[in-house]
Amino acid sequence: MLKLFFFNPVLYGASLLVAAVLICLFSFPVFFEELLAWVQLVFTRHVSWFYVLLFFVFFCLCLYLAFGPYRHIRLGKSPRPKYKNLTWLAMLFSAGMGTGLLFSGVYEPLYHYFYPPQAGVDGGSAKAL
Repeated sequence: MLKLFFFNPVLYGASLLVAAVLICLFSFPVFFEELLAWVQLVFTRHVSWFYVLLFFVFFCLCLYLAFGPYRHIRLGKSPRPKYKNLTWLAMLFSAGMGTGLLFSGVYEPLYHYFYPPQAGVDGGSAKAL
């Protein structure tokens, strides 16, 4: 397995691509800021409908696969699932809540410190605490 890690052409190709983009990004930050702002503008104005359509198509496909004639096909080698549906839903809910708490636990207090909801309080001041 260690041999596969060191002689993986996909890893080296992706690493070189990421390194090249980072070098260009740090060399020309103003250009990349304008480029990314333009890409965001194009996507939000002209291509956002495509994302909504694509989501709807995939959602309908998932519903068809879940409730259609293919609903009894099992994925994987085990004949019976290890966990029941309610247990899976509980795990997914816990993962989502954990992710939200981990992100908001740091972000939200800092946001309210720098942008206090009280009128007349400067952000980042002792009164904002």
